[in-house]
Amino acid sequence: MSKHLIIIDCYAIFFKSLFANPLYQNANGTYVGGVTGFINTMFRLLDHSSTLLAMHKNSETYVCIALDYQTKGETFRHHIYQEYKANRKPLPQEFILQFPILEEVLECMKIPVIKYPKVEADDIIASVVKKFYNQDNSSQINISIVSQDKDLMQLIAVQDNRNTVMWDPYKRQVIDECEVITKLGIKPHQVPCFLALLGDSADNIRGVPGIGKKHATTLLSKFESVDEICQNTHMLSNSKIALQITDNIEQIALFKTLTTLVDNIEITIPYEEMKWNGWASRSHEMNELFSKYQMQSAVNNKKNYFN
Repeated sequence: MSKHLIIIDCYAIFFKSLFANPLYQNANGTYVGGVTGFINTMFRLLDHSSTLLAMHKNSETYVCIALDYQTKGETFRHHIYQEYKANRKPLPQEFILQFPILEEVLECMKIPVIKYPKVEADDIIASVVKKFYNQDNSSQINISIVSQDKDLMQLIAVQDNRNTVMWDPYKRQVIDECEVITKLGIKPHQVPCFLALLGDSADNIRGVPGIGKKHATTLLSKFESVDEICQNTHMLSNSKIALQITDNIEQIALFKTLTTLVDNIEITIPYEEMKWNGWASRSHEMNELFSKYQMQSAVNNKKNYFN
């Protein structure tokens, strides 16, 4: 029987919800906007009638959540590049106060959460994809990564009976290889090279001076990787771009390391624990949580999901 693994990028949803409802409070004055937004999105994603589940309705469904844990200034990327994410501003207190509530939410949802100290969620997701593929060589395996993060686009692939896509939880649409080509002008496996050339302001990666999206796309249409580009600068028609690349070869190599996801994190949670059987079995704990934080009115149509 075919299998469908849904990997949820927790903070991608949580932070989107925080910024959408930054000052929402319950009757006791507790900030719960990010948490209620997260819950509503999760309910919609994993409802039995959702578009995401319907894509592979005849498959066994598995679900897990990937989470950053103790990563501030401590990942391998920070150690090799001190400027990594250094441009990010401290979170407001109303955001910070909701993290412990989110932990309670995740516990009540009873969905396996995968987190390791000093490891970013993107690397966990890459490692889960690799292990899930390797644990079954005979079945058709489809993996949906729930996120809008462009860094994760490098994992999108179709190979024999292995298929990995991303799912945009807000536009409610698939991000596949065609979408990456349309949006970025490159193939998914070229995303690390694209970001190494162009830079990534979200992670404070500078990129190569003078190279914008158009130049990066053009270069990667002629060469498969930044390694090939650096080895063949004599073949570039634009002398200024050739010089910029020559002058930044070491930086390009560093930036590619930073933008390439690691897929060798040890995943110890058995995949059988990720099997999804719906929200109904989680209704008691979830309802207690709603009462505790007075979120009943904020959580939309919960009865429909619990039936």
